[in-house]
Amino acid sequence: MLPQVETSPTESEKTIEVNSRLKQNEQTSTSNATERQPVGEEVLMLAEKLKSATSYYQIRIAIYRHLAVKNEAWKQLSPEEQLRISRLLPQEILSLKTARESGLMIDYYEL
Repeated sequence: MLPQVETSPTESEKTIEVNSRLKQNEQTSTSNATERQPVGEEVLMLAEKLKSATSYYQIRIAIYRHLAVKNEAWKQLSPEEQLRISRLLPQEILSLKTARESGLMIDYYEL
């Protein structure tokens, strides 16, 4: 019986393995994307949640659940609804928003 020698995979074998894993991940993410709701429906859902929000906490939860469509949902709201929601925001958030719009900072993330 010959002793078995363990050999490490060559670079091309490693590349093939990585590429096959990437393809599997792409297929998984594509199937997950098809299971999600259509973007238009999600936009309308967030817009409705924002319309019915009565506190900053409700606004924050709704936006974090639908972060990808936040801007589109905001555009769906009337100017009166946008103003009502803006009035629910704490002063700290309004100050950070103003600083970002003025170019004093790039972005912020709430913990």
